[in-house]
Amino acid sequence: MARLVGRRLSSREIADLLGVSVRTIEGHVYHCCMKLNLNGKRALERARIDAHQ
Repeated sequence: MARLVGRRLSSREIADLLGVSVRTIEGHVYHCCMKLNLNGKRALERARIDAHQ
């Protein structure tokens, strides 16, 4: 999720790519931000999360 957000895809684009609803994506983004103590989607985008860490 964080990688897709980092690519600056909109919630709609991510939802279409993964075949889920926009609301589902927004929930996942919210939970990612909470776990990483970030203030929102743009902060998550700037965090440049690497899934291999």
